[in-house]
Amino acid sequence: MYTRDPLVRYGLGRLREAVDLPGIKDILPGAFIFPWLPEPEPFDPRERAFQRSEALRLALGTPVLRGPVVATPIAPASRLTRIETESVMQADSRASSSERQSRSSESRQVISASTFSSALDNLTESGVAHAAAFSQQGTLLSTLHEERRTIIDTVAREISEGVELAQSESSERSLGRKVKYQTSGKDAKLAVTGLSFQVVLPAVATTRRRSVGLAWCPHVPLPFAPLHQNARQHEMEQREAYITQYYGPLPIGPALKSDVIREVYFEFWLRGRKTRQKKNFRQTIPLDDDAFIELNEITIKHRNGGWHDAEELPFDGDIPYNYDDLEHAVVYLENLRLSADGQTRSSTGVLETHDAEYLNVSWLGVTVPVRSYTDETNAALAAFEQAKEEHTMKLAAVQSRATHFGRMKRDELIDRYDRTIDLRREAFRGLIRRICLDVPTTRHSYYEEVLSRCINWSEAAMTLESEEMADLSCRELPPDHFMNTPGARFFLPIQAGAEELFFSTLQQTGHDYSDQSAATFRPQLADYRAQIATWKANDAPELVFDSYLTEMVIGHHLEAVVSESEFTSGT
Repeated sequence: MYTRDPLVRYGLGRLREAVDLPGIKDILPGAFIFPWLPEPEPFDPRERAFQRSEALRLALGTPVLRGPVVATPIAPASRLTRIETESVMQADSRASSSERQSRSSESRQVISASTFSSALDNLTESGVAHAAAFSQQGTLLSTLHEERRTIIDTVAREISEGVELAQSESSERSLGRKVKYQTSGKDAKLAVTGLSFQVVLPAVATTRRRSVGLAWCPHVPLPFAPLHQNARQHEMEQREAYITQYYGPLPIGPALKSDVIREVYFEFWLRGRKTRQKKNFRQTIPLDDDAFIELNEITIKHRNGGWHDAEELPFDGDIPYNYDDLEHAVVYLENLRLSADGQTRSSTGVLETHDAEYLNVSWLGVTVPVRSYTDETNAALAAFEQAKEEHTMKLAAVQSRATHFGRMKRDELIDRYDRTIDLRREAFRGLIRRICLDVPTTRHSYYEEVLSRCINWSEAAMTLESEEMADLSCRELPPDHFMNTPGARFFLPIQAGAEELFFSTLQQTGHDYSDQSAATFRPQLADYRAQIATWKANDAPELVFDSYLTEMVIGHHLEAVVSESEFTSGT
């Protein structure tokens, strides 16, 4: 008699998402509501589930022979030798193509409880409508009846196929263990035929009701956001580190040498009784391509006007001549500037004196040196421009390689996370952060530890949602990879002895959204548990969900049949 105890069933109500939420504190990850309770309000997105455990019993019958399935001839006075070996390579190839086949090949010819356990755990059904249906015999039978039988038959068939593979593929296996079979002829003149039969083991599979419990099924949006941020930050840091390591310094400009090729001189006049007199001027000096003006080399000087300057002065009926020289004058330029093309100069000439008279006419002369670089400097500037272009191209190449290097390091970090981090536990921490909105972050670890101890992790499951293909952040990874998934759905069975602790801990987080629903379904759950206990005490037929006959091939039987006529050589 084989007993698989327990098998787990999850009955799920309709899962809802919240819409038009008034605030972030209303986005809570799930109360514990059975499907027959009233629908929750839109602002209270409660996810609900219950868990039912079942026991699978296999009553094994007497093995029978089926066949023959293989006939092997053996000539007279001869010997048939067959060598069988095991091959890990063959087992690995089956494991990559079929997980269930891998399990059956590992436990080949052994009826293992783990084989049925891994196949039958966590069957689910959605849409149970009311409490009575959950306790009736027909619940889950109509929808899970065929699925349950299909899984049991599949595992039984895999055990049989494992035996067949051992028979048919024995010549292709190599695991360091070798088995040699020798069959000698039974007679010097009569041939022998070796017949192989299958050893078939009939079994009666019975599924029985065992217990019922709670399951928390919260939804966690972006459960791995901290890992995403770490990966992006690591990529940026590695990129900057690569640029810093391989960054080439900017080329140094040459020493500039120039000669004055000509000087431009012009004058303008001032007259007045003020001790400080000003006049704006603007002048354009045409320059060759390599000529330029240095503002700090522009000079200004003063002279008193003479009789020969009269013709340049405007005659306005006043005094057109200089009748009184200044004995003291200081001149300088203000706001000296050049245009963008470097050819137009504008400034303000300033004259300061302590004996200003209207009879005086002063002239201010401005000298502008025009310079040009030497041939040596022009050659050095051309080489400098070429060096700057080469530096720009090298920097672009370094930045390109740095981008590739950063992505490579990011992918290495993602792979390390995938291999070393418990993603289910990381997502559970994200769930704790969501339900502990009003709890200081320093106390999150307390609630994480307490709630995690209330959960039966051996039967827990987590499903990662797939992101839309157009919105993938890492397009080289699958849409349900932890770097792309937009959310995770948990199936967390609550241990029966920890239910009170579980609900009281949730209340300590500052939320009471599950109190009303818990007060409704927990008495119903207690009543159903009492009913199951009564059925067990009386071994009531209501405990049985399903019972049917199946079979498994557990080995082979060999027999030899001697020929009735002599074997001839044909001569």
